[in-house]
Amino acid sequence: MTKKLGIFGDSFAASGSDNMINPACWPRILRDKYNYEVTNYAQAGTGISFGYYHFLKYHENFDKIIFLLPSIYRGSIFKYNEYEDNSQNSNSSYNEIENRLMKDGLLGYEGGRLENKIKNLSIEGTYALYDNHLTWSEKMLGKKISKNVEDFNKRRIEDWCTYGYANDLLNYNAIMCHISYQRPQAIIIHSFNQFDPKSFSSISDIDYRKFKQKKEGRLRTCHMSHLQNQEVANNMDLALKGKLNFVETLGANVYNFYTPSETAEQAGLE
Repeated sequence: MTKKLGIFGDSFAASGSDNMINPACWPRILRDKYNYEVTNYAQAGTGISFGYYHFLKYHENFDKIIFLLPSIYRGSIFKYNEYEDNSQNSNSSYNEIENRLMKDGLLGYEGGRLENKIKNLSIEGTYALYDNHLTWSEKMLGKKISKNVEDFNKRRIEDWCTYGYANDLLNYNAIMCHISYQRPQAIIIHSFNQFDPKSFSSISDIDYRKFKQKKEGRLRTCHMSHLQNQEVANNMDLALKGKLNFVETLGANVYNFYTPSETAEQAGLE
């Protein structure tokens, strides 16, 4: 029986704007070779809130879940669709602002249950510590970034420069724990080694270290060689069947499960 599989995350699970078009990416291999009915919500350059938003909306549609935890230095800017922009009235009193939020349904039961409010959100932009991230955000979302989003992006970077990621750390941990609570059998993997050396980036590092370069060409898919994508798909299939702990194939164990490329060209590096 075909299993419905939902994948959430960043570029370690996405290849291009159409994240299932590349036959070499491991989510596509899971669909084509291992007979999963895959829906891939992963998008390159996004943070944990982007994946979490789609997880909350759609996870109940799937038998199996794979969730990649992106860099903490990324995020999304959301807007409640029924909320009127009152940024010009930001000097209003707290009571006036609270009354406005109640009126627009963001506060109070009158606006509906929490899950209904989440479904009424839209993504207005993304932010990250990249020079060209606003341009990438426009390309990914297919819409012009507003001045409010630009200003929000600057404030977040100032916050990171001032406080580090302290104000994001609790949210990051809470999201990770809530996904585990909602879907105890979900496969949850860190994309980068910011918090755990057993991360997807440890596979990428195999060839980065061997060839002492990180500039990727168009043949490098999900930051891995084609062969490594095939190996990821095979190990992920075993993990989804309960025969392997996928996380234990990463970090210090990575050379036991994934093959170094013979040439930089084979690795997809330029």
